[in-house]
Amino acid sequence: MPDSHPHLTRYFAQLREQREQALAPLQPFDREQLWLRNPDGQWSPGEHLTHLVKVGRALGNLLTLYLPVASPVAWLLKGRAYNSEPVDIFQRPEYKGMQAMASVRPIAADRANALETLTDDLEQTLARLEELLYRRSESVLGHIRIPYPIAKSINLVQLGSTMAAHEAHHFRKVENWLRER
Repeated sequence: MPDSHPHLTRYFAQLREQREQALAPLQPFDREQLWLRNPDGQWSPGEHLTHLVKVGRALGNLLTLYLPVASPVAWLLKGRAYNSEPVDIFQRPEYKGMQAMASVRPIAADRANALETLTDDLEQTLARLEELLYRRSESVLGHIRIPYPIAKSINLVQLGSTMAAHEAHHFRKVENWLRER
């Protein structure tokens, strides 16, 4: 099935590759260290990873409800062109360090999670998104739009690139945290 989804397959592979590179340097840190904030109050690696897991779950929940409703209309448009270009909202001039929505912010109870748990959760959320999206052709997914901060709305083919840009943004912050150790 992924062969019929060249853009999504490429974006999801990019996600997995950047995760592998970003998470490897965190292996030596124990659970307590993983949740230590920098002196300037910036999120810890545990908070960044928890945020990414929560965003992935929220997208999965949204798509579970939205895809059955939007797919029939998008199917009618499947012969038309759609945009498959990557979307990186963090490179846009209007991005000024947005605050995460409360529903996807880390909370105190999340601190019980170790790196292995967070890594597994990240993979499970991506697998769920793949399962939901690979059930439909890219020509249909390209006509289903969802709201996304700053970009206003993106289609579901662009979702993979937008997720990769979002994770890369947080992994850069994790790299900054590592430099201060």
